[in-house]
Amino acid sequence: MEQIISPEECYFDDSSERDQTILQSLHYARSENVLTDVILCADDRQIPCHRIVLAVSSDYFMAMFSSSFKESKMTKIDLTHLKGKSLTILVNYFYSSVLKFPKSMVRDILETSDLIQLSPVVEHCTDVILKDMQIEECLDIFQYADDRVSLKDLKAGALKMIWEQFHFVKDMDEYLDLTADCLMDIISSSCLISREEDVFDSVITWFNHDSSRRDDLLRIIENIRFNLMSGEYLELIESFLTNDLNITLTSIKHAKEFHSCSSTKKHQLLTNKMKERRCHQDVVVFYKMMPESVGNSKSEMTFATPEVFREIVQQGEYDEEVVEFAQVTLTQDPLLRISEDVKAITQFGSSVFVCTATSVEVIDPRTGVRSFVEITLPEYTEWHPLTAATLEGLVYVIQGNNIGRANSVVCFDKWRKVWDKCASFNIEVSSPTLVAYDGEMFLFGTNNSGTIVQSYDPCIDKWHQGNSLTGCHCFSGGSVLVPADEEELPSICVTCPDHIHTYNPHSDVWQTIDSWAQLATCEELSGPLMHCVPVSCNGNCFLYFDDTPPDSQGSHLAVLRLSPYTGNWTTCQFEYESQEVREEGEQERHEVGYQLKTSEKRHMLPPPVGHFEILKCITICRK
Repeated sequence: MEQIISPEECYFDDSSERDQTILQSLHYARSENVLTDVILCADDRQIPCHRIVLAVSSDYFMAMFSSSFKESKMTKIDLTHLKGKSLTILVNYFYSSVLKFPKSMVRDILETSDLIQLSPVVEHCTDVILKDMQIEECLDIFQYADDRVSLKDLKAGALKMIWEQFHFVKDMDEYLDLTADCLMDIISSSCLISREEDVFDSVITWFNHDSSRRDDLLRIIENIRFNLMSGEYLELIESFLTNDLNITLTSIKHAKEFHSCSSTKKHQLLTNKMKERRCHQDVVVFYKMMPESVGNSKSEMTFATPEVFREIVQQGEYDEEVVEFAQVTLTQDPLLRISEDVKAITQFGSSVFVCTATSVEVIDPRTGVRSFVEITLPEYTEWHPLTAATLEGLVYVIQGNNIGRANSVVCFDKWRKVWDKCASFNIEVSSPTLVAYDGEMFLFGTNNSGTIVQSYDPCIDKWHQGNSLTGCHCFSGGSVLVPADEEELPSICVTCPDHIHTYNPHSDVWQTIDSWAQLATCEELSGPLMHCVPVSCNGNCFLYFDDTPPDSQGSHLAVLRLSPYTGNWTTCQFEYESQEVREEGEQERHEVGYQLKTSEKRHMLPPPVGHFEILKCITICRK
């Protein structure tokens, strides 16, 4: 608040310079042992200090000197539980407001500052440790911080790395020495990135390391999500537990029942301990090449791995984004295009579920070929797929008539390998877009009155109608939009050639941004951005679009990224590598998603090349 001075008053403000002068005077007084009234003893060090300086700098010392403790009267205090070198550095910080120490001491400084209740220093040391933390250290740091409430941020950071690098962590020697509670924290979370079979194997390996852990095993194993396993693997597990460990689990019985029930019943039975775990995701960009000869067109896909640079700028924001690509043609051999007429696309585990006008195929995005035989089409309905989405492992396909109006929905159950017919939605729509969010399906489409949104609750097999958006819009795609503010709830964005619309499913409210150019601060955008398709990947929203300048030849694939941390849109750079075919006898195809970083054949060229239309972008699991 601005200081108000009357004409009769004199005013002089020397606070900033005086604060520094007082610190310098106190530092000099301590160095010359002037008016010091207490000596801190730790290890073999004796540190003369002023009680008042210690008290105003640390809650620990304030409590010590302002209470009836005997230390409040003592002139020499033994702090045998503290490390002398670390305490000396922190006392120097009290007298200078400057903290300087070698990184090799960060754990010692953290421990000492935690014990004497220096929250700012604890936070600083936590940031340093997490920024430099290696995979080999995450288990040690996690256990160190486990039972300290004041180090909850350090524990959370280490736990995040354990979840993300579980495929490596589970094979470390330190994993076998985890306490039962620590192991429970790891495997009980939906943030764990792993196949459920590997989670189970790691728990059994941990138990075999010390057979006295049987009671803990029974408690921990209930956190395994058996419903995510195949029926064949469940049979093997049940036989092993019964015959080798004499253990019978009701959760395995429930998983078998889950596999055999209808899709609606599956959603009713789902608990947090049964839902699919989070996974690393890659983006698959589907596009249709449009050469001069239209009859010769083909559908292709680009396998894209968004990789965020780990370097963090001073503001704590990510500096830039690189999206790594490799083009794959959807062909089984040079003579057969298995997805020439793509109608609906969605995720199917680590593969892609593709619907054409005549078939359904599951494709491995790293090779472009089927991962197993075609899925039989539904027998009880005329097959006109328009769009698809995946919710808790079940694939929902919106169907329509031969003029493109959506009128029904069917669900493919991968456990039973059958199709279930779902309730019809209330209003037939054109240009449908389907988005899975928060346990429900949201269908966006248009009719004569504007844009219609309808939500599907799979637990009760019923559709509900939301607020309409005035005007008819031809949607390119939709995706969940994570807000920058953690207190705000996510919304859903649906895109048009020159608009982005956001729909909040909680408040049933629409918002519209008139121009894509308002979304980015870069000057490279030439607009209008054609065929804009959004996709959510690893907590970020990516917008893939054709950024071709007017009257230009060919097409230009470009990407914007929305950071949930800053709320800002930034352009992404491309690192492009075409599909590699090796000599006979070697691995036939280059596994892009896993070896791209070590490859020396990288070019800064955005794919695809030529005229194209983006059909859809989806994310697939990288487990």
